[in-house]
Formats: sequence, structure tokens, C-alpha cells
Amino acid sequence: HDIMKRKELTAAEKRKRKLKWLKKLYKDAKNAELIQENETLKNDPNIEQMYSNPFDEKRFLKYDNNEFDKEVNSLIEW
Repeated sequence: HDIMKRKELTAAEKRKRKLKWLKKLYKDAKNAELIQENETLKNDPNIEQMYSNPFDEKRFLKYDNNEFDKEVNSLIEW
């Protein structure tokens, strides 16, 4: 019983780390894109308010591993 629970917790932690990394990756790319389009945004502290990050959604934490991977891969390809 404890082994299964530990596996679930480990999988959940890996998922959280992956989402955090993907969120940062998306944020950095989107910020660079916006700055390239409008150089005045370079020092704007509110630049992240101009778009929504699809990796912010809590729905990812509820998916099983296959659903999670499928959805994440779909967003990465997009």
C-alpha cells in the first residue's frame, strides 16, 4: 500500500516540476516574442499580464499520466 502511495506522490511531484519548467519556458518565449514585436516592452514589469500561460491551468494536476503527456505534447507542438 505504501509503495503505491509513494509512487503516486513521486509522479505528482515530477508532474509539478515539469509544469513549472514548461510554464517558465512558455513565459520566456512569449516575453521574447512580445519584446521583438515592441521593444518598449523590454522593461515592462507587467508584460506577463498581456497573455495567459496555458501551463497555469490546474487541470493538468488532475490528469492521469497518459492524459497529461498527451495534453502537454499537444501544447508544445502548438
